[in-house]
Amino acid sequence: MPACKACGDDAAGLYCEACRVPKVASGGKAPGSGKRSAVPRLSPGVTKVRKQVAVSARWEGAALVVTLPLPPRALSPNARVHWSVKAKAVAAYRALAEMAARTAGPLPCWEGATMECVFYWPDRRKHDDDNASASGKGARDGIADAGLVRDDSSIRALPAIFEVDSANPRLEIILKKSR
Repeated sequence: MPACKACGDDAAGLYCEACRVPKVASGGKAPGSGKRSAVPRLSPGVTKVRKQVAVSARWEGAALVVTLPLPPRALSPNARVHWSVKAKAVAAYRALAEMAARTAGPLPCWEGATMECVFYWPDRRKHDDDNASASGKGARDGIADAGLVRDDSSIRALPAIFEVDSANPRLEIILKKSR
């Protein structure tokens, strides 16, 4: 993992926790080297980096709770971004959701599941539940990729729930067996 250009921090992750700047330049190369890094490129035009949330999954009774950072703005249906920027954001968020789901341990393969998305926003601004749910589609695909269900069409999405947590904005996906 490349070190941060600003402070030299070499902890894992896409962003430097100390100074909150991306560790990889927009060209996808590790700073100071001619080699491409294994870290996905950051989208051009990204000027604001959200606080990084610990990615995790845990079992609460019969439900699997997957915790992810809020989806990037490029995943919103209302985002006006180039298709390749959106494709890269979807791929990265999908891989993140798959990795998070696998941290819960061996997953059963359910015939079907219900998915409830709880968005913890950093403020009380109004958010559109349709756009929020659609921006979580990459996470839904990633959870299916992890093997919890046969494919993402077996996951029935329930209406999104909005909460406020300014200290730790995140998305919690609660999955329950339906069949």
